[in-house]
Amino acid sequence: MSKVSITTFNCGKLFPFHNNQAINSVLNSIIPKSSEQFDLIVLGLQEFSMVWECLTPGIISRQICDISDQILDYLGSEYNLIATDNTGGTVIFIYGKSNITLQTLVRTNCQRGVINSSLKGGVSLTIQVNNSLQQNSLET
Repeated sequence: MSKVSITTFNCGKLFPFHNNQAINSVLNSIIPKSSEQFDLIVLGLQEFSMVWECLTPGIISRQICDISDQILDYLGSEYNLIATDNTGGTVIFIYGKSNITLQTLVRTNCQRGVINSSLKGGVSLTIQVNNSLQQNSLET
């Protein structure tokens, strides 16, 4: 049976993009200490950026890539990014051990709030994966 860790975190528009020590401190607080025991790690971040940054696709895409790279560095080489999606400043990442392969992926997201604020809404990823070390598949 596969083990999954799911964590959400509201960054309050203050994710420390340019401070590696602060990023590692945040990740140390929100990713389980014994992360190697999990086959999948799902991490959701809300309000990780300022409103005006969330309205600029190039900025938000770069920030998501930067965060993802930091998380991968933190998790180590045994994990890969399986899927990610966002709506403005709300993003979800799914990381899996190298023996996990993605079979199906369904993305859903919506914006909410005053004039569809880029900081309000939800993101959902439905995945089905195959674990090459086990005979079962996992849907989350």
